[in-house]
Amino acid sequence: MKRTVCLMLAALLLAALCGCAKAPQTTPADTEAPAGTEAPADTEAPQSTLPPAEVTRGSLLPDRPADEDDGEWAKYSDVTAEELRGYIEKRVSEGFGLVGDAEGGGAKLLRRADAWIEISDDGEAGGECSVRISLASHEGGMDAEAALRAIGAEVSADNRIWTHGANAVRHAEAVIDITPAGFREATGAQLFRAQLGMEPDPGAEVPIFTTAVFIAAGERAMEILYACAAAADIDGDGADEAIIMGCGPTKGFFSVILEAFGVNGGALESEALAGHVMERGITSLAVHGGKPYFVWEKAPAGPLEFEMYLDYDEILIMDRGELPDHEVMAHFDW
Repeated sequence: MKRTVCLMLAALLLAALCGCAKAPQTTPADTEAPAGTEAPADTEAPQSTLPPAEVTRGSLLPDRPADEDDGEWAKYSDVTAEELRGYIEKRVSEGFGLVGDAEGGGAKLLRRADAWIEISDDGEAGGECSVRISLASHEGGMDAEAALRAIGAEVSADNRIWTHGANAVRHAEAVIDITPAGFREATGAQLFRAQLGMEPDPGAEVPIFTTAVFIAAGERAMEILYACAAAADIDGDGADEAIIMGCGPTKGFFSVILEAFGVNGGALESEALAGHVMERGITSLAVHGGKPYFVWEKAPAGPLEFEMYLDYDEILIMDRGELPDHEVMAHFDW
């Protein structure tokens, strides 16, 4: 079932962000410190004290089973302040610099040249804590300094207010390259997670920050809602586009955002964008025969795959009536 939700409703819903289920990222090829310590600049950050083969997501997560793990955020409960402080101190001893307050609640970021560790600490809610690991994957192309300049210009221009809501004064402070292997070679674009500083509340002593993901090429970067990426020829022109799937900015129901980017003459362009509302499930992207597919899965049934195609400037999903409660949100225009 498909029906278009009016543009005004979509615009209003864009102001509130919510989480969505996430499957592991799809590769472009066919594939079934002490409190308040400031992190060093990425170019000056100490190298890992572990052998390269040991720097993995698992090696950086806490030494205890997660209550939930969707491949992005590992969630823990009954975490004491002492346990969290011990985890942070261990990572600082391994060369990570801390942004945030090790003692208080709220967001914290541990940065090292080869990895970032984000911590969402909600100790007042039964000792709940979530951890996200971003591993550096730079394989050429735009370096951290160039990406920081491009992202800083984009944040200052605030071109994509729909990704973060209005009245958010932000500035780019650091980046880490999270581009999947082979993605830049196939599309000409890279993905960066950025630390964005925000204006603190009056009298606040601890820096306020958030993180966001940007796609970048040439001297341009655009903020995206990001869960996974794929490289595929969605428009049939013989060249692979960068296809991004992200959590839909909707409140009260499940949605995803799909966007396709091209690099034309070295310039990054958004070629198509659409939002889709559907029954909640595990979603990801796949590529078969050079074509992109949207993957939806809900237990106990196995995954369903639906070819994606362009309809002018929107990405549509060929659902054949099999994608539960599928609706197409209005085209986003900014």
